[in-house]
Amino acid sequence: MSDYVNKLRSQFSGRNCYNNFGPCLRRIEVQGFRGIKNINLNIDFPIIAITGLNGSGKSTLGQLAICAYKKPSTAIDYKRQYIKDFFPISKADPFPIDENAEIVYIYETDDIKKKQSVTVSRANSAWSGYKRQPERHCFYIGFTVYIPKVERRDPSVYGGKNIQLTEVRSISENTIRKMAKIIGNKYDNVIFQGISHHGRELEIGVATRLGASYSENNMGFGEGRILYTVDKLENSPQKSLFIIEEPETSLHESAQHKFAKYLLEVCIRKQHQIILSTHSSIIIDAL
Repeated sequence: MSDYVNKLRSQFSGRNCYNNFGPCLRRIEVQGFRGIKNINLNIDFPIIAITGLNGSGKSTLGQLAICAYKKPSTAIDYKRQYIKDFFPISKADPFPIDENAEIVYIYETDDIKKKQSVTVSRANSAWSGYKRQPERHCFYIGFTVYIPKVERRDPSVYGGKNIQLTEVRSISENTIRKMAKIIGNKYDNVIFQGISHHGRELEIGVATRLGASYSENNMGFGEGRILYTVDKLENSPQKSLFIIEEPETSLHESAQHKFAKYLLEVCIRKQHQIILSTHSSIIIDAL
């Protein structure tokens, strides 16, 4: 594990940083969001773990970070997220942000002596500053990245007799090995099976283990969430930004440790930047 940490520290330092990670976030200055009056987050490592009491602002920092980049010009079927997506104003929440709320994003550049600074603030009811942001793929892995289909009345469960099987999306052997190592199971194969139900096109994870196949409808919560998380980390473009909410959810202590080790390793290979919130001392110690 220490070898991973040392290698990432070297990749993220000095002139190596931009060459390896592109216009990554190096600092976030937050003012006036959900009771956060003024806080600065320095980012000096590719993986940052934010921990603290419930309601202390961990999710707020992650949600603001995911809004730091423009949609890449080459992106297909990709939708960027904006501050308004996470901080809606309504009768129930008339003041989730202060009148003078703003966030300053500071990015790495190819000039080691000069960082890029972009301020996003409200001009009347609209937010300004987005156009100056660099481009990058950003992915938010919150709790909804994997909700067991049986809990959300998915057609694969409640319309099971009427679904049509469509194309199979194969998962690489490397991704299956990564998932298996974290969970502690040996899989013969894992795929995503396409399904169609009354015009809706969906997919469902299917694993083969110990001679039997079972879909995610019969997976444990931690197993299913790791499947979706590892698949997203492995198949997203190089140098993507990931915000991950409490990855320890439903994971055994051993799996938490192995998942933290996996995050270090995937950042070395794919130059991702990861900001995660966590209550797990195991993940914090591992990182």
